[in-house]
Amino acid sequence: MGGIARRTFLSYKNLAKHALGGGSPDALIDLDAVVNDALAQLQTVHRWKFLQNASVDLILINQQPYVDLPADFEKIISVTYPETWTNGMIPTTLDELDRLRDAPVSTWTLGFWYAVRTGVVDPSSRSRGMIPDRLELYPTPTNNPSSGNIDGPLSIRYERLLMPLIDDDDVPGFPRWMESSFLHLVRAHIQALEDDLPFADASPAYQVFLSQLNDLMARDGTVQDNLGQIVEIGRAHV
Repeated sequence: MGGIARRTFLSYKNLAKHALGGGSPDALIDLDAVVNDALAQLQTVHRWKFLQNASVDLILINQQPYVDLPADFEKIISVTYPETWTNGMIPTTLDELDRLRDAPVSTWTLGFWYAVRTGVVDPSSRSRGMIPDRLELYPTPTNNPSSGNIDGPLSIRYERLLMPLIDDDDVPGFPRWMESSFLHLVRAHIQALEDDLPFADASPAYQVFLSQLNDLMARDGTVQDNLGQIVEIGRAHV
């Protein structure tokens, strides 16, 4: 009943073309962008619970004071370091992290302070855009047991993004029960571009999407929370 939507990127683009009466779209209309713009808007209309269940283990690298976060990272929900008896991960600010690095603690073996760094442009080539979001760490992971010892990966639970579709057989990362409503959103985007109208007035398709939004949010509210990693007795459960 749930699961991932089975309509492909190609089928959504064909739908967008059909919304134009089956004819060829204006040369300035990029059907790939139309579908992905609709997907990006779907992300913003509500904080979807189904997007808050992503998790990953990130490998610490010796002498590297950060780990790259996944490409679909949006927001940290929890960070744990299961290999320490305290599961010790302490959230802080980037300013405080810099202060700790300037005046380091002599000995620390109970995990890491951490902060998320986002929106940094690649200094080597601005054409590449932003570097991956990072989880900055203190102390710097090292194989030295007296400071930041690398005992295992960090376990991250996070809110993810709906990633843009690229290949024709890609499917969006939302549940199957959102498919029909997303079709209306795609229709609204293509007709707004074709008719050069303000988006809210683009077509009845957008009003249909809005009429279904409360039902989507209610269905989303039944999604089971990811309770994180079940840890041994005596360790914290996040």
